[in-house]
Amino acid sequence: MQYFDTETNANYTPYVVETSVGLDRMFLAVFSNSLKEEVLEDGTTRIVLQLPSVLAPTKAAVLPLVKKDGLPEVARK
Repeated sequence: MQYFDTETNANYTPYVVETSVGLDRMFLAVFSNSLKEEVLEDGTTRIVLQLPSVLAPTKAAVLPLVKKDGLPEVARK
């Protein structure tokens, strides 16, 4: 797309500067910066999500993986 200025007899190509910073862009920037590559003891690597601690709503949680042998009660304690 070009613009022709009749007063100066010149062609211009307009540029758009987008200054919007929405929640989705901010989340994507934090999310993409939080992906880390971790080397395991056996030499393999994996990618983990390591969010900054100030963004974590819960600092620590103990969750039982099965509902037997009294594990839910131990987790609540």
